[in-house]
Amino acid sequence: MNLTCTTSASNPQANITWYKSLDNITSQSTSTTEEVGGLARTISSLQSIVGKEDNGKRIYCRASNTPNQAVTSNLQSINVLFPVTSVTLTPTSITVADGQQMNLTCTTSASNPQANITWYKSFVDITSQSTSTTEEVGGLARTVSSLQSIVGKEDNGKRIYCRASNSPNQAVTSNVQSINVQLPVISVTLTPTSITVTDGQQMNLTCTTSASNPQANITWYMSTVDITSQSTSTTEEVGGLARTISSLQSIVGKEDNGKQINCRASNTPNQAVTSNLQSINVLYKPSIEKRDFMVVNETERVVLTREIASNPLANVSWFDGQELFKSEIAVSTTTFIIEKTRCTDTKNFTLTASNALQRNVTSFAELRVNCGPIPDVRNITLWVDEDNNFAFLTKIIAYPEPRFALLFENGLQPNGIKDSMTMNTVNNFTLYFYKTAVKQTDYGTYNLHINNTFGETTVFINVLMQRKPNKPVISKVSCKLRNAQIQWESSFNGGAIQTFIALATIAQHTVSRSESVCDKGESKIHFTQLQNLQPSTKYVLYIVALNKHGNSSSEKRECKTLDDEASNQIPVIAGSTLGSLGLVAMILFTMLLLQKRYRCVIKLEKRTRGKESPKTEKETHYTTITEQENTERSLYDELTQNRDQYESVLMKGREEGDMKTYEQLQKTKHIDKQLPFDAKKKDNRATGSTTPLHEQPSQGTASEYSEYTNTSFTE
Repeated sequence: MNLTCTTSASNPQANITWYKSLDNITSQSTSTTEEVGGLARTISSLQSIVGKEDNGKRIYCRASNTPNQAVTSNLQSINVLFPVTSVTLTPTSITVADGQQMNLTCTTSASNPQANITWYKSFVDITSQSTSTTEEVGGLARTVSSLQSIVGKEDNGKRIYCRASNSPNQAVTSNVQSINVQLPVISVTLTPTSITVTDGQQMNLTCTTSASNPQANITWYMSTVDITSQSTSTTEEVGGLARTISSLQSIVGKEDNGKQINCRASNTPNQAVTSNLQSINVLYKPSIEKRDFMVVNETERVVLTREIASNPLANVSWFDGQELFKSEIAVSTTTFIIEKTRCTDTKNFTLTASNALQRNVTSFAELRVNCGPIPDVRNITLWVDEDNNFAFLTKIIAYPEPRFALLFENGLQPNGIKDSMTMNTVNNFTLYFYKTAVKQTDYGTYNLHINNTFGETTVFINVLMQRKPNKPVISKVSCKLRNAQIQWESSFNGGAIQTFIALATIAQHTVSRSESVCDKGESKIHFTQLQNLQPSTKYVLYIVALNKHGNSSSEKRECKTLDDEASNQIPVIAGSTLGSLGLVAMILFTMLLLQKRYRCVIKLEKRTRGKESPKTEKETHYTTITEQENTERSLYDELTQNRDQYESVLMKGREEGDMKTYEQLQKTKHIDKQLPFDAKKKDNRATGSTTPLHEQPSQGTASEYSEYTNTSFTE
């Protein structure tokens, strides 16, 4: 909206203030002045966005150049043009009896000027049957049009709607409704008029209604017993109306002989028409009494009984699947007894009856046994890294359906663990639990309480934090000339993928490292070699187990490489030669200087001196062992400092570890298919064990866990 206020010439120049229904809107204006004969004329321009709420408001301006004195402009009313944006037809469902009046209403949105409403029935203008009124809404006009029209069966299915417009060449259309004209069913006919059927065979009857709207529902009766479930119905269109045809295919027995059969049709409440009555003439074969399923308590004695109607009397058999339980000959009543029911007896038992007219008439006897929950596993252990996901499931046998609650050991309810229960069969259920982004407070022991009316049980879940692996156990070392073979048994991996490295040291210095060895599973035998060793050298060997949480070292084992026979040959020959020459010279010398009786003493002294050399070597050997035993911490420090040198090897080992999952883990591989989508976002895996919790110490040892078993499903 663009408006201008101009003052007369004045001195000093005047200030102009704008008002919209007493609201000061001067901030939306700009002012300029022009000189007129030495005086000043003020011109103020207003640019204001108006809405439908401004319709009818009065706008003006005031000018003043002296205190307490002002002049006011002429007042103008704002006329805001607002198009009609919608028109609504009510009610949204139109059902009218044939020949009755249809009352409809179309209501527009508020607009300016008021909108005109036009009515259409299948494109035919029927506005003349309507009346319109208007009402004010916030300064705008809402148009309400009411239609009163008599409808007949020819109007059934026609579409009715209205249009509203308050500006040329622009209109809005309401929702379109179909007219449902009700026409009651007036007759229903049963065919054929004579009914003769052999017992056990199918009786085929038909009931046909007159045309109606809505379509009629047909109910079948045999001696006042509703047998509609044995029928199927179809409809056909007749002049826009529906004719219902119901076909009854019913197996009849001796008990049906002489019964009267008929059908009833209705398409309006509390009103129905009945067909002609027909009597059934039955030649009978075996039929088995039908009963609802039986519910008993566990350990109770149960007797399943069925009546057999047949002529001659029938031979009956009871089956559990394909297994025959019991057979009886020529009976009219048969029973099957279970002396002491168990939870697993919840099932359908099959009963067959045969006679000369028909064989293997089959029925089912369903038994449901009330019993308390029985879990498939009572202890679950999960090893989970912080910020990872974990999930687990357990299967329960119970009837009726159990309730469950997962609580901390102290009875508090955990936060953020999602759960669900799936019914596999009427007495078999699977409980799923899932947690994303595990925090420190999520670790600990949980009690999964499961109960129903007939009992309760508890499954213990231990969620433990992944940690560094337990120490591997060296089982065998063997030193060759220039290499050493080492064999060890893996221990618990701390809940995360571990790899192994074999090290050889001399005097606290690492002189040889093996390739990174991938873990094959807990208590599995591993083997590797240490290369580039020196002959005739004593080494300290040990194994380091590493995962992303740290490392653990095995006990140290000493091993000496073999002597190099080729390199030792020259000193041996030279020593022998020199020794022989020296001995000869010494003998000659002693013969000249000493008497013969001293020769044995000289030989004895040489032998004694010869035995002292190994003793010195052994003492040196013990000293070396002592020095090596004192290097354990320095060697660990060196391993820590040099971890970057084989980090890539470790990463490769972890990737290979992901590819080689434990054999036990394959048992739960199918769980990944049942996960929620959010459970597949992490790459790190949480591992677990089904070892009973009360058999596990709180801190890991080499003998603590018997196997790796992944009872969680995380990615």
